[in-house]
Amino acid sequence: MNCKILPIAKLPERVRTGNWKVCAVIRVQKKPGAHLDTKAFTAGVWDIPANVSCGDIAVTIANSPTACRSYLLDAEDFKPGQYIWAALTASPDGEAVWVDRISLVPQN
Repeated sequence: MNCKILPIAKLPERVRTGNWKVCAVIRVQKKPGAHLDTKAFTAGVWDIPANVSCGDIAVTIANSPTACRSYLLDAEDFKPGQYIWAALTASPDGEAVWVDRISLVPQN
């Protein structure tokens, strides 16, 4: 499985802590004849010190168009030791996943 990560520590200092909504723009390349109910990719925010997910999603082939699409990864509170990630699942129906960009929006 291929996983892409973005450590919170590598983000600009002003967004390394606090409450943020994470929006990832992702595109999936499906294999011909892919089963629509299988998972195409998963993505989220992981807290290494706590060994826990801070918000994640699992998207099926049916819900992952071949064009870029925006997905909300609802992280509550950024802390040191966390990272944003996206990964193609082990399903034989997905061929590749591309993360086009990640946007952070402050939660009020």
